[in-house]
Amino acid sequence: MNAPPITPGWPPAEKELADLTGGVLSRVADRRTEGRDHGDPNTVVEELLRQSTLGPLARNVWERMKIDTGEAFRPDPDHYVGAKMVQQLIRQFYERGKTPRITLLGHSTGAIYICKFLRAVDAAVRDQPYQDRVKFDVVFMAPAVRVDEFAYTLYQVRDRIRAFRMFGMHDSLESREALIKQAPQVYTSSLLYFVSGVCENDDQDYDDTPLLGMERFFSDARPFTRELFPAIREVKEFLNAYPHAAVFSDTPDDAPPGLRCAAHEHGGFPSEKDTLESVCWLLRTGDYR
Repeated sequence: MNAPPITPGWPPAEKELADLTGGVLSRVADRRTEGRDHGDPNTVVEELLRQSTLGPLARNVWERMKIDTGEAFRPDPDHYVGAKMVQQLIRQFYERGKTPRITLLGHSTGAIYICKFLRAVDAAVRDQPYQDRVKFDVVFMAPAVRVDEFAYTLYQVRDRIRAFRMFGMHDSLESREALIKQAPQVYTSSLLYFVSGVCENDDQDYDDTPLLGMERFFSDARPFTRELFPAIREVKEFLNAYPHAAVFSDTPDDAPPGLRCAAHEHGGFPSEKDTLESVCWLLRTGDYR
């Protein structure tokens, strides 16, 4: 019996594994060099996911959530609840000459919804005689909205925001919150880190997408400088225009009312005592000083 022909090189399965490993390690090294990594273990996980079917699946689920928030405000109030809400809000208050103080409060993806809401309201009242009275207080908790989308929202509707406050975690906490509590070694940072590293995708060489709720993107340290990231510059100028616009946990024990936060988990902001007391203070008093 003749021996089977010898195929030069590695067996296909081993070659595919070697190519995958080499590609992942190369991308991890590149991200570390550029300052765009999330720590070697997490970055390895992110790049493995990005080159498998799970990465695209996570991105598709995340993208679908964002698309759904926009769909709510399609210009047909008889069929889309966001558009109906905007229509009724305008009729109940502004067309009747009232100027209520309304607070828009959003946690995580709720910040994306609020951005869509503000743009929908602006489009609905533009050129109306009462348009200058249509303003809102905005409170974000661990916002998952992209920095560039928030910058775009500000470009369109900054005058609609009367006051602003954002609660988040210092990066020293954010980077150490295990994504999966039952298996903390799998991914050792928060959901926002995961979204930034896996779920946002602009067909870049790698993802490390700036999110509004992550302190790390506003440190002015390379590579996230004002020159290299204009959207970060624009958002930071907006934050600097408001007193105490960003509050990161843990705050001091003697922090004034409305400026307290002790959340240590992404999902914990809506139930954390200090954060809730701060939000209630803002809702009750409207005092953002």
